[in-house]
Amino acid sequence: MDYFEHLDKAPQQVQDIVNHFGDKLEDCDLDEYQVCYDLVQALEKVGWTCEYYLDACPYDLKRIDVTCTTEAEFQTKMLGLNQSQVIAIEERDMELSDELEIQINELSKNNPNFIYTE
Repeated sequence: MDYFEHLDKAPQQVQDIVNHFGDKLEDCDLDEYQVCYDLVQALEKVGWTCEYYLDACPYDLKRIDVTCTTEAEFQTKMLGLNQSQVIAIEERDMELSDELEIQINELSKNNPNFIYTE
């Protein structure tokens, strides 16, 4: 479904973005291709996208269908994180996992009735 044809069915945030850039496209003093590019960038930040024709007319407004095979890929695509940020998150995740394992082991030693299941 092209949500440009059914804009009222899109989330309010998307409607606001489209309306904002629609006003800019009507301004003859602006570079229409740059406005379309900026529109796509703004939409992608909220999980949506569109295409635009050579005459700078946007079409095919839709949700981004993101298929991520790893958490790092999700963080990069959907959260806009760079590689060093993803690595820092993964390292912190490993640290927290190690800390949790130590705490579980301590609980198991100190309490014979403690049962941990994943």
